[in-house]
Amino acid sequence: MAELDIKMLRFTNEEVLEDIEHVLGTLKKHLTLNPSPGWKLPAGKGLSR
Repeated sequence: MAELDIKMLRFTNEEVLEDIEHVLGTLKKHLTLNPSPGWKLPAGKGLSR
């Protein structure tokens, strides 16, 4: 029984990680396309290094 629980937990964790990655990707796109005033940088300063 414990073996089954571990397999279920691992599957759930992988699903959760995928969901988190998807959410972060969506947030990143949203911030890139629609930066809020707090994300604006002074002129001449770039995010890429």
